[in-house]
Amino acid sequence: MQARDENRHSGQAGISLVQAIFILVVFSALGTFMVSQFMVQSRTASLTQQGVRAYAAAQSGIEWGLHRAVNASTCNPGQAFDVQGFQVSVNCTSSTYQEGAQNHTLYSIRSKAEYGSYPSPDYVSREISVQVIE
Repeated sequence: MQARDENRHSGQAGISLVQAIFILVVFSALGTFMVSQFMVQSRTASLTQQGVRAYAAAQSGIEWGLHRAVNASTCNPGQAFDVQGFQVSVNCTSSTYQEGAQNHTLYSIRSKAEYGSYPSPDYVSREISVQVIE
């Protein structure tokens, strides 16, 4: 009778080993998936923050162009400068027209802020344009 008990236990040990390996494989796959999802979410949050910074840099280019157009009455066709790592380019065009007895100037200002270069994964770009009549 004792030999039978030993055979019964040894047969169950093989099944337990298969189950343990299966559980290890499932948990390792689940762990790998969770780590990759965390990395994607972290990267998305970082790019979102860079997008907000790029928008602020483009907005500063618009404000600079508006100041030059309205206060100095000049409209440079293209200017570029750096704002905390963002390359900002400001383009301005102007046209004059007459309405009744008054002359008006229409300024079209476009500002583009870029971080990094296009094919890289950390590339961010925002563009804003405004029109002002003086």
